[in-house]
Amino acid sequence: MRALSDALYARMAEDSALTALLGEWQGNPSIITFRPVPDDAERPIILASTTVSDVDRDITNARGRQVVRDIAIYGRADSQFDAVEIAAERVRALFHRRPLTVAGFRVIVVTATGPILAPTDPDETGRIITLTIRMDEQP
Repeated sequence: MRALSDALYARMAEDSALTALLGEWQGNPSIITFRPVPDDAERPIILASTTVSDVDRDITNARGRQVVRDIAIYGRADSQFDAVEIAAERVRALFHRRPLTVAGFRVIVVTATGPILAPTDPDETGRIITLTIRMDEQP
């Protein structure tokens, strides 16, 4: 869902404490909302493209969705462990029970869980924050 990806990107890209921890890609913070990750994206990076589930949440008088999205932070194990840890906690703080604007929807609540370890190559470190976003469609 492009509108959700745009909202997540905007929230993270506007936070100077978070972007100071990240590398750059094309002159912007390395926050990637699509796959594959560009080879020239500097680490640490945030990968915010993995939708774990997207379920209808229709009730009597509203149509909605519940989207679960993983936000992963990756860096080099030898030199970016601390930056990845701090960035993961910052991502959690930016979203957990905080208002979020998604075009075409009224967001009811966002909850964040984690960070947990991300699967990585031996030379990488990574953490995952899982967001659960409950929202209703706006007419």
